[in-house]
Amino acid sequence: MDWDIFIPGKDLDNIGLINELLSTELDVPLVTIGERSSNVIQTYQTRWGIIQFHLAVAGIPSFDEAERHSVFHKDENGVSVKCL
Repeated sequence: MDWDIFIPGKDLDNIGLINELLSTELDVPLVTIGERSSNVIQTYQTRWGIIQFHLAVAGIPSFDEAERHSVFHKDENGVSVKCL
């Protein structure tokens, strides 16, 4: 299983909450996007599979712009998941 999650790159509250909730899964903390766009994609191996946090995506000017164009799809268990 591979999860790709797009989050706002400078949202300290959100990144802090992710670190708190996944503290037993992440071997190093998730950090904000850095100078010169460092840390844009952060990859972690968890017991459930690989999770990648994308703090920016090429061709998408902002997280808010992506959010406006997102759609919901149901996964194999019928759970609605917001997708780009």
